[in-house]
Amino acid sequence: MGSLILGSAVYLFTPDFRKVLLLKRSAKKRFKPGAWGSVGGKMESGETPIQAAVRETWEEAGIRLKPTGLRLLGCTNLFRPGRHAVIFCFGGILKERKVKLNHEHTAYGWFDLNKLPTPATGEDFKAWRKKLRPLLKRIG
Repeated sequence: MGSLILGSAVYLFTPDFRKVLLLKRSAKKRFKPGAWGSVGGKMESGETPIQAAVRETWEEAGIRLKPTGLRLLGCTNLFRPGRHAVIFCFGGILKERKVKLNHEHTAYGWFDLNKLPTPATGEDFKAWRKKLRPLLKRIG
């Protein structure tokens, strides 16, 4: 069967839901080098999915998030030869701000959902936005 990897992804949208924060993956990354995608990564031993989401956002973008500000949008499965990854997808709202990248990424941007950069990791940002909106209205 291969290895099972657990991870978290974080989709940060502007308050008007028109833009999403994307990071450009380093050319040295094994999975989709140079592609634009969300914040995210593998869960560490003993971490919950939400803890991994908060940690990855801090490590990759220099943004401190409160777990209460994120909502679980769903899970997605990624299959590659010998690997199966289950990614817990979280969404949140954040005003546009500067991002402090780590070595895993070379650029970032707040992109209009109708003008996304390429190449992309293949994530469906519009679908996650549709799931996030009603969740925030319920708690707001």
